Amino acid sequence: MDETAATERLDGRAVALLLLMVVALTIVDAAIGRTLLPTMLPALVADAAVALAVLIAGRNLLAATVFAAAASAAVSAGVANDSLNHLLLRADIIDVNFIVGTGTWPGLGELAGMTVLCAMAIRYRPTSEAALAAVTYGGALLAIVGWRQHGLYGELFLLILGIAFAATVATGLYTRSLERQRVEHARATRQSERDAIARELHDLVAHHVTGIVVQAQAARLVADERPDVTASALSSIERAGADALSSMRAMVGALRTDDGGAPIAPTATLDDIRQLATSGSTGLPVVVSLDDAAGGLPSSVTASLHRIAIEALTNVRRHGTGATAVDVAVACGPRDVTLSVTNDGAVVTDRQKGFGLVGIAERVAALGGRFEAGPRPTGGWALTAVLPTSHLDDRPR
Repeated sequence: MDETAATERLDGRAVALLLLMVVALTIVDAAIGRTLLPTMLPALVADAAVALAVLIAGRNLLAATVFAAAASAAVSAGVANDSLNHLLLRADIIDVNFIVGTGTWPGLGELAGMTVLCAMAIRYRPTSEAALAAVTYGGALLAIVGWRQHGLYGELFLLILGIAFAATVATGLYTRSLERQRVEHARATRQSERDAIARELHDLVAHHVTGIVVQAQAARLVADERPDVTASALSSIERAGADALSSMRAMVGALRTDDGGAPIAPTATLDDIRQLATSGSTGLPVVVSLDDAAGGLPSSVTASLHRIAIEALTNVRRHGTGATAVDVAVACGPRDVTLSVTNDGAVVTDRQKGFGLVGIAERVAALGGRFEAGPRPTGGWALTAVLPTSHLDDRPR
């Protein structure tokens, strides 16, 4: 299954809204049948079947779409059957029904439910299943025209339902294209974040290895005359090597090979995180609070905290409508460190969420941590990233 069609079923809220629409239109059909158009009984049967199909959509979207179309076609076939037709439609009703003749009207709930289910199936399901949904939906509409409409305006019904079919398929394909673009953008964001982590890992290891080489050269030069300096240099080499190896264990599994062209540069430090309060990147007052124990964090974790904080502040600048202040806090625990970025702005909707959160989630997952972002109970928005540190401290000192 491709990523553009990964939704097998509708969520509970979508099912509830669609079911409410179908039920409301069924009530309208019933009211029309009592007042204006007495040939609505088959339509009410089809409405009920489509309402059942909507419930099925909560488990399987394609099955619901096919069931709704098959039920509609079955009702049309029943109307086309002479014995069943006269059982359902009295002669006096047929005589006055000059538009559809011996046929019957389609249900509003029936048409609306089938249309939405088909459009959703085209948007979310794989290509073969989307095509099956469109074919069954089109077949149901043809059955309505061919088997239910026996009056003077069959061609008009064909035109109207043909337009409805074309509009439904076009809407499904358009939203499918948007969904594909969203998925591709998210994939590109994740890859970009992986590349950024790879470059930081490259820089981190190069930084430590450079220090190791310098310390080793200095120790070799003074080994005979200053054994105390040699011992200190060996201790520094040991710590730098262990730090580099620990950082590699934490990050390298989630990365693709770096191209080797990244320039050597120092990694971010706690001072870089403190400077976020004065960078002015958000245009809002930023308060940075660092745990006293943060100075003992591995440099790979500190660099990731800095990168996540920058992305979180960027997210506030783009989507934090009405925010007046931002708080950045780093709290150290015995086995992990927690970064919290909160603001007092309006709640961000699903449509407003940017792809920066995707990148943050990718980085946190690469380090084996946990990430969440959402509205605060007291108002505003909170982003929390928890990164493990315990497995980075099992190195010799």
